[in-house]
Amino acid sequence: MKSIKNISLSLLIVLLSATFVFAIGAGVGRDGTIAATKGKAKTLAELIEMYDSTACIDCHEEIHNDWAE
Repeated sequence: MKSIKNISLSLLIVLLSATFVFAIGAGVGRDGTIAATKGKAKTLAELIEMYDSTACIDCHEEIHNDWAE
């Protein structure tokens, strides 16, 4: 029974370590993200405005039309 607990604990430690390693490159504020370039939103309205893609239509009209169908 003690060995099962040790194996379970070891497995948990490995999984948590792997999660941390893979999460290092992601997250709010990383270089090149919207949050990094515009700052963190303080309200829901600011968040919606940050991710508004209306201006993208000018350069990507064909893609916009495909999605609009």
